[in-house]
Amino acid sequence: MNLLAKLFGQKKNKTTNTPVSEAKTAVIQWQQQSIQEQLQLSSQSSAEQKNIRCHLAKLVDQQKLELTTLEATLTTRTDILAILSYCESPDTTNSYLQSIDSGEYADLCAAQSGPQRALLIELINNEGELRKLEKQLRGHDKTHLRIVRDKIDLIKAERQEQEQAEQEKNQFLNEVEAHTQRAFGADFIAQFERLKRKQTRLKTTLSEQEQQRVDEQFKHCQGICEQAQLEAQQKQGATDEEKKEAVDTAANDAQTQETNNTETKEDAPAPSPTAEELALAKEKAEKAKAEKEQQKAKRADEDKLLISLRKAASAARNGQLKRAVAMRHQAEREIEALKERFGDLSAYIQKQVDSSNEAVQKLADWHSYASLPKLEALVEKIKKLAESPLNAEAQAEKIKQLQDEWKLLSKGSDGQYQELWEQFKGAADKAYEVCKEHYDKLDQQRENNAKALKELCQQLSDYHQQYNWDKANWTDVESLLNNARRTERELRPLPRKLQKSLQEETTSALNAIEAKVQAWWQANKEAKQQLINSLKPVVEHPELQHAVDIAIKLQKQWKDIGRCERREEQRLWKEFRQLCDSVFERRNNARDEQKASEQQAKQQAESILEQAQNHLNLEADELNKKHTELEELQQQLHAIEGLDERSSRQLIGKFDKVISQIDNKLSKNKENKQQQRWQRIFELKLAANDAALSQDSSALDAIKQQLSEEQNLPKSSQKSLQKWLNNSDLNQDSSDKALRLLCIQAEVLAGIDSPEEDKSLRMEFQMQQLQQGSRGALPDAEQLANHWLTTPLLDQAQLNTLQERFLGAWQNLATPQG
Repeated sequence: MNLLAKLFGQKKNKTTNTPVSEAKTAVIQWQQQSIQEQLQLSSQSSAEQKNIRCHLAKLVDQQKLELTTLEATLTTRTDILAILSYCESPDTTNSYLQSIDSGEYADLCAAQSGPQRALLIELINNEGELRKLEKQLRGHDKTHLRIVRDKIDLIKAERQEQEQAEQEKNQFLNEVEAHTQRAFGADFIAQFERLKRKQTRLKTTLSEQEQQRVDEQFKHCQGICEQAQLEAQQKQGATDEEKKEAVDTAANDAQTQETNNTETKEDAPAPSPTAEELALAKEKAEKAKAEKEQQKAKRADEDKLLISLRKAASAARNGQLKRAVAMRHQAEREIEALKERFGDLSAYIQKQVDSSNEAVQKLADWHSYASLPKLEALVEKIKKLAESPLNAEAQAEKIKQLQDEWKLLSKGSDGQYQELWEQFKGAADKAYEVCKEHYDKLDQQRENNAKALKELCQQLSDYHQQYNWDKANWTDVESLLNNARRTERELRPLPRKLQKSLQEETTSALNAIEAKVQAWWQANKEAKQQLINSLKPVVEHPELQHAVDIAIKLQKQWKDIGRCERREEQRLWKEFRQLCDSVFERRNNARDEQKASEQQAKQQAESILEQAQNHLNLEADELNKKHTELEELQQQLHAIEGLDERSSRQLIGKFDKVISQIDNKLSKNKENKQQQRWQRIFELKLAANDAALSQDSSALDAIKQQLSEEQNLPKSSQKSLQKWLNNSDLNQDSSDKALRLLCIQAEVLAGIDSPEEDKSLRMEFQMQQLQQGSRGALPDAEQLANHWLTTPLLDQAQLNTLQERFLGAWQNLATPQG
């Protein structure tokens, strides 16, 4: 092996800006910024994003940064959780997650990863949200997808268990109700005792009202039993044993009477039984007693079996596979004994057996699903260990560690991994065989290491003597030292008899080169100390920009100087960094003052803008009086000093927009008034036409009076209407052609279609216009209005219709000033 090639390698060209130096510069830049700016950087994708988030998380742990600040600055919960994920204490993350609406957990979980995603999954308890999350994770995150599916299965299992408990409770209530309505019979007491035991088991699922009703029904059943006993004791001439037999006989009689729908008479005297009847009754009683004892023993065995089944199901729900399997085996033994004594299981017991087995099997399947890949991985590890052995002690320790892991994972497996176990054991045996061979190779390895270490010492000695230390590349020299030390550590173990001498020789060779490096460190230390001394008087320099420029210049020089011994490097860097921070802090304070001044100027400008915007709420007439005030506001806005160029441009633009809106409002108001003036003159035309048609002279005089008194009417149209009214010959014209032609002219000027009935008239008019050429020019809007006002009298309804059509086209033209 050529150790020199490994130690020295190929020299690389020294670059001015190394990745490490660039990273340090980046850290200096963002650490000089405020918390708010750092929070903004943490939400932007960059090379320093992780470092910034770690720094902010540390501030949160130290309670120097509060959650309220994070929420106020960062826009998304994803960015906040990304910072909290680096916190050492989980309490902060948990408290923040508790404050979030549970409906957001699924979306947040899809955006997170690692422990944050697992924690969010634990907080989601809604099956619908889990289903939604399952679709989002499918094909992206198998680990957390499995957790989501397990939780869905658990929720389904809990729901099924609740439904089953509710079903069992309802069945119990129905059985109690039915038993209460039965007459006393042979199995009345046995069924009553069974219901009592079932009540004890289901007591926790019954509500207070249901429990009260069951107690009342049991009290009723108890009364039936006591009444039957009393009737049996009233029979004459019976001994104590015969009295007991009489109770059973009475019960059988009562059952028979119920079937035949007959009623017994309680007060009828019992006939004296014969000896044969007494013997028969005694035989029946003994048979019933034996059956009762058998039923009692069966119930006891069933109760014992139910306890084992419940323990197995409970252990399965709690994830205790080993205990669940053990309880299932015990239950299987009890089932065999029960079938041997009493035959097939009842439907209820069989249902409980199936339910318990299903729960245990489900856990076993999950355990197999979760453990099988790990066990297979252990087999692969032990095989690799056999193929690539460690030293003898480590080999044995590793094999023992893997065996312990196997035992832990295969607990409660009930022998289902036998095939894998045989593979594991065979590989373990092979690994142990390799250990034996390893001891034989160890001595040879020691000799080889000693030979390689001697070669390394000789190469280091030659390097020290032959290297040009006046033009040394100290980065390569430091790399050589580090690689040499690492190689020296790797060349272990050594022969014990040569260990001390080889160690001394290696140390001597390394120390000779290290002395050169330490001399270089000392020179670097003195150079950096000189930079610190140069920066100290600059910190309080009156010209801030000069101080900042000097600090930046010295930082660049610092990067060009090589490093020194680690502790000295840290001490010098800390002192240099504090001086730089003092300079940059002054710059930041100056910037803050400038920002405060700009903010004040901006507030003043916004106040002026707000005053101008308030004018938009005034009426047009009042706005006309505020012209001077608006000019003064505009002058004040332009006179503000200290406003940055961007804000100045935006605010002046907004002010100009307000002025433009005010001008538009005034123009629109002027146009509306002009339209109202014209609307008034057309209304007077209609009124005059109506008065003239009805020959109402007083109405005509009133209209003339209004025309002469009103000052806001269009002058030319006012004169035209007055001239028309003063005409002594106001004859009615039965033809509306002149008015329709005026309508057509207005429609042509407005560029709109005429009604279907006037298509031909419009075509005729347009042909005349073409023939007349320049002499046939159309009148303007004011001329059209004056022509309309001087048209002959016409039927009022016709005039209303035509004037509405005329105005519909005329209003599309530019409103004349009049």
